[in-house]
Amino acid sequence: MSAALLILSLLSLWGAGRLAVCALDGGFRTGAGSGSLSLSLSLGLGCGITSAVFFLSLILGGRIPLLPTDIAVTTVTAAGFYLFSRFSAASRPLPVSAERTRSDRWIMALAVIIIASAPLQFMLRSISSQAGDVDAFVIWNMRARTLFSDGMLSMSAFGPRFNHVDYPLLLPLSIARLWSYYGNATPLVPIGVALFFTGSTLLLLYGAIGYLRDKGHAALALCMLLAVPFFIYQGASQYADTALGFYFLLTIVLLAIAERNTSIRYRCLFFAGMAASFSAWTKNEGLMFLVLLVLSRLPVFSGRDAMRKALRETLVIVCGGLPVLAVLFYFKIFVGTSNDVVTLAHVASSGMLVLNHERHISVLKALASRVYAGWFIAGAGLLFYALFARISFGNERTLIYFMIRLLCLIFLGYYTIYLITPHEIPWHVASSVNRLIVQLWPMIIFLYFLMIAPYGYAEADPEQGRPVCTMNEGKDV
Repeated sequence: MSAALLILSLLSLWGAGRLAVCALDGGFRTGAGSGSLSLSLSLGLGCGITSAVFFLSLILGGRIPLLPTDIAVTTVTAAGFYLFSRFSAASRPLPVSAERTRSDRWIMALAVIIIASAPLQFMLRSISSQAGDVDAFVIWNMRARTLFSDGMLSMSAFGPRFNHVDYPLLLPLSIARLWSYYGNATPLVPIGVALFFTGSTLLLLYGAIGYLRDKGHAALALCMLLAVPFFIYQGASQYADTALGFYFLLTIVLLAIAERNTSIRYRCLFFAGMAASFSAWTKNEGLMFLVLLVLSRLPVFSGRDAMRKALRETLVIVCGGLPVLAVLFYFKIFVGTSNDVVTLAHVASSGMLVLNHERHISVLKALASRVYAGWFIAGAGLLFYALFARISFGNERTLIYFMIRLLCLIFLGYYTIYLITPHEIPWHVASSVNRLIVQLWPMIIFLYFLMIAPYGYAEADPEQGRPVCTMNEGKDV
């Protein structure tokens, strides 16, 4: 019975997200990578929605039965998304990506070999640390266990025995929700949630690159992502950084689809705002990401019409994130009120800390000595491949420039946190820098392959929105 309820909880999670995806061009029924893209979008949105609903249930003291609540939310979500899709402008299929070539097949074979080793790495790490690493256990899993045992949002889950009580709750709530269905706090659930976000990141990256470029580059993107063993290690350690990186990538992918398919542009922007709010509901860095996302989309040196359009689209993104942001602000105001890095007293003196050149030197030295060498090796691999590939921004030029601005602002934000931290700089950098890179690595890989043209293909045909082949007598594909 417990296993059946657990399966039902997963189905309700997938159902809530799937209904959202169905509002986006009929659930992505066509195109290379569409299945992986549709599944990962459904799982990511569904996990965020059910987590926020479970939080509202805990606020009410757990008096609302879990199963009827999920059924009601799924029904309301279905009605809302149906009406939203029914009375919106009819959508048309996204551009079909290039056909598979011989190069694609070789890369697919290489990707299969590399991907086949990933589950083994994950399993070995999970066996050696079933409860997760120390921080993952103390910050996320212990809080999830307390929420599950109390059955309500009690302050015992945010007492002095917990670190970082202001950290948002998407991850512990997802674990506690599944435990509530299963009936006991089995350690398999946190492992399963970690596997969920690690695998969803792989699915999303493959589906997005396959849909917007081709399957060969999608497989190569997975190879690049898995080329750094730290990614699988971090995911199996049950940290929230993998989940945060997934929602970062999900937001950017939805924005990319909005650029490619104007008929569902505003729907994609709405769900991109929702995905960004889920990142804020996962970790504090997600709130910074959401703010910088909005700022990066505003044209600084543009005419009145461009500014008006940007503001209109930004408003749609903000509207998509408002429901979850309301939940987050309730949590920040009434529950997780303290922060170990940003306090009013510390913010007042942050200007002097930023201007202190000795702190800059200390941060740079710590970064140089503590960044995992695998990141540099993977970066060198990307640069080496770029020497042989053809760089082509195609129709995503605006999106690529936006992503570059966003990544620069995020790196600047992380660097500033190190400058103003009240902790010892070497310790703070050593304990967090590689996890921060894990958050951004999938998005960096996605940006990189957006700038790489498909094998043997010229720029996309502006009228058809499809790549034009340069290898087969110029015929369209």
